[in-house]
Amino acid sequence: MYNISMFREMRRNAQQLSFKENEEILKRNQSAVLGVQTENGYPYTVPINYYYEYPYIYFHCANKGYKLESIKKNSKVSLCIIDQDEIYAEKLATNYKSVILFGKAVLLEDKKEALLKFGRKYSHDIELIDKDIMESWNRVVCIRIQIEHMTGKKGIYVE
Repeated sequence: MYNISMFREMRRNAQQLSFKENEEILKRNQSAVLGVQTENGYPYTVPINYYYEYPYIYFHCANKGYKLESIKKNSKVSLCIIDQDEIYAEKLATNYKSVILFGKAVLLEDKKEALLKFGRKYSHDIELIDKDIMESWNRVVCIRIQIEHMTGKKGIYVE
């Protein structure tokens, strides 16, 4: 499935989610925080919309900008999806579910199919999707992340 030899095992593995649970979170959600490495070595994180199709994550962005420049220099990225976040202040506890994945980002040569699938995730109006694709065609880049490692974790709140 994934090359896990270069990644650490989860320290609190009793809280680890199964692959199926991770997939459910990826399919259910629509936004994530993308992490890239900048030219000065600092991480740069930015919220994105995405769609998931095993074993890839797809997103799009403007054809110019810091995120794209960083990906072109270093294709290794991470992505964090927060599915649940409930604070129990009286117990100083949190119930949460999240998925973190690592992979390599590739700019797609053929962006038409990715844009169609992306549009269908967010709308059922095919005419609107086609119009948006045509209007943004020269300004947009589609990127596919090949997932190399993925872990999900849940908080365990006990009363």
